[in-house]
Amino acid sequence: MTRVSCSIRPTGLILAFVLTLLLAVATRAVDWPQFRGPNRDGAWNETGLLKTFPAEGLKVRWRQPVGWGWSSPIVARGRVFLFDAQLMKPSARERVLCFEETTGKRLWTFAYDATYPEWAFVPGQGGGPTATPIVEAGKVYTVGVCGQVHCLVTRNGALLWERNLSKDYQVGEMSCRASPLIEGNLLILFIGGKPGACVIALDKKSGKEVWKALDEPNR
Repeated sequence: MTRVSCSIRPTGLILAFVLTLLLAVATRAVDWPQFRGPNRDGAWNETGLLKTFPAEGLKVRWRQPVGWGWSSPIVARGRVFLFDAQLMKPSARERVLCFEETTGKRLWTFAYDATYPEWAFVPGQGGGPTATPIVEAGKVYTVGVCGQVHCLVTRNGALLWERNLSKDYQVGEMSCRASPLIEGNLLILFIGGKPGACVIALDKKSGKEVWKALDEPNR
C-alpha cells in the first residue's frame, strides 16, 4: 500500500497530502497523534521509504483550504486533524477540522469565538493557534492561543468538556502556545498562568484541575 505524508504552510492556507510512493507493506503505517509523533521525539520508524523524491516531484493526493495558524496537522485512525483560525476583523474563530485521510473529505468542524488583539489580524504577525492537538482513546484535545481548552469526540466532533484558562489563571494575551501532553489521566498544559500556574494538570476526562505549579511566566 502507499502511505500519505502531510505538509502545511505555516500561514495555513492550504493543507496538502502527497503520495510518498512507498514499497508495499501489509499493515497501516503508524499514526502521528500528537506534536512530534507517537513518542514526541520527532522520529518516524517506517521502513521501505524512498531515499530521494522523484525528479517530477511528489503527486498531490488531495488539497483542502484551511485558515491561519501554526499548529501541526496530526493523523490518527485514518483521520487528519488540524487546528486553525478564521480571522475576519474584528472577530476571530478558532476551529478544529477533521478530514478523511485517504480522500481529504471534511468529516466535521468544531468552531468557537476567540478574542484576538488588533495586531493578530495583520498578515505575518502570528495570528491563529499554535499548539498542536493531541488524540488519545477516541478524543481530541486542543488548546487555543487565548487559553480555551476543548475535549472533543474524534468520531463526530461532539464537545465533551471545555475550559477557559484565561479567566481561571490570568493567562497573558495570546500566550498559550505550547502543545498539550497526556500522561496517564492527566492533560498537562504549559500556560504561564497566575497564581502559581505556569504548568497545570487537568483531569483529561472532566477538565477539572488536578494540580498547578510554578510562578514562572510563559515566554
